[in-house]
Amino acid sequence: MITPFTEKGEVDIEGIVENVEFLTKSGVHGIVVNGCTGEAVSLTREERTKVIRTSVNAAKGKVKIIAGTGVPTTRQVIELTEDAKSAGADTVLVITPFLEIPSKEGLFKHYETLAKTVDIPVIVYNIPQHTGVEIDPQTLNKLAEIDNIVGVKDSSGNLSQFAEMIRLTGDKISVLSGSDDLLFQSFLMGASGAIIALGNIAPKMTVDLYNAVKDGDIEKAKEIYYKLLPVARG
Repeated sequence: MITPFTEKGEVDIEGIVENVEFLTKSGVHGIVVNGCTGEAVSLTREERTKVIRTSVNAAKGKVKIIAGTGVPTTRQVIELTEDAKSAGADTVLVITPFLEIPSKEGLFKHYETLAKTVDIPVIVYNIPQHTGVEIDPQTLNKLAEIDNIVGVKDSSGNLSQFAEMIRLTGDKISVLSGSDDLLFQSFLMGASGAIIALGNIAPKMTVDLYNAVKDGDIEKAKEIYYKLLPVARG
């Protein structure tokens, strides 16, 4: 979800409530706040908590609130994740470390430490084209064995890798698409769902696409997808 701001650059509380209510009425199953689309990097720690708490209150238990808590260091991630849990978030979405590039073992330890320190469901987030760090399918398979690691958002755009993630971990965790323009293909391949910016613009159509594939109505799904594609690629 986007984070609305006032003309003074402050977090717009009324705008957050309106956005949550709009998305909830559109039929989405969950809402991500403080993610990349929500401009989390421009928020203070206090503002992040305010966004989460406001969203949780506005959702009224009708949808899950997933809070982005990914930052470069493990210690900071733990602090933000503890804040998110205290503010009422149901789950956290944690992008890979960036700037300081970890080894594969370091990446595994980063998530393992978080999952064992804060008792809240964790979705790991793979977007290597922006972070320089990749969660490969084999590392994900190891992470899937950890309690509290419940899913992955993959925005790599690599369908071959996405398929391997589903093959290795699809029976253990939720494998979610993060690629707006590959939504149809991802659902056909067996994605559990999606976390995408497109959901802010056309949430109902996005949900309809998911349901059409789930119901086996591929022609309807294809029709919806091609209507969404120009926006998804825009």
